[in-house]
Amino acid sequence: MNTKDVDFNADIALTKEFLSNFADANGEAKYMNILQDVANHKTRAVQIDLEDLINYKDLDEEFLRRVTENTRRYIGIFANAIDELMPESTEAFTDDDHDILMTQRSDEGAEGTDAYDPLQKMPPEIKRYYEVYIKASSKGRPFTIREVKASNIGQLVRISGIVTRCSDVKPLMKVAVYTCEDCGFEIYQEVTARVFMPLFECPSKRCDTNRRKGNVILQLRASKF
Repeated sequence: MNTKDVDFNADIALTKEFLSNFADANGEAKYMNILQDVANHKTRAVQIDLEDLINYKDLDEEFLRRVTENTRRYIGIFANAIDELMPESTEAFTDDDHDILMTQRSDEGAEGTDAYDPLQKMPPEIKRYYEVYIKASSKGRPFTIREVKASNIGQLVRISGIVTRCSDVKPLMKVAVYTCEDCGFEIYQEVTARVFMPLFECPSKRCDTNRRKGNVILQLRASKF
């Protein structure tokens, strides 16, 4: 799929319109209700049903094609739209680890970051309490494992098969968070592949200015998986 001619900002506007206005069979704002449950910490999953996209009158076939052929990218686009639409919580809830860490980061403020250092800009994935999923349509024949090719990487596919063996779930890191022992800053490393090279020296401007090779410690609890 050629992404050079795609206006992703326009697609973010389309996703915001869809999430805001789509109504279920009862006439209720389906996705805004889900976002309210996320804000109230009742759920962590925002599942976008492809059938809803197909049935929404204001979306064209080209947008649907882009979603199915570049699904990984469009999960991020939906997440960006959700960030802008997320309502305030309406119910009290007990803080979990994520809330405690975010509160600590807010309290530290400018003391723990350098506002001019892009490596210390908090990625949006760190702030999110939720995960976005796109559910494939139940129409049509599903793929078999052998039919899935390299050309399907990043696309939305539905697979039919029998699970004969399963192994332990291995968490996939999305954002690695480090703390420098010298400057004390928090460093963020976004991970876009299945494997990555961890940081061993602090890349912050503070350590570079001081001509120090600060030792960084990976903070698993603060990282995003």
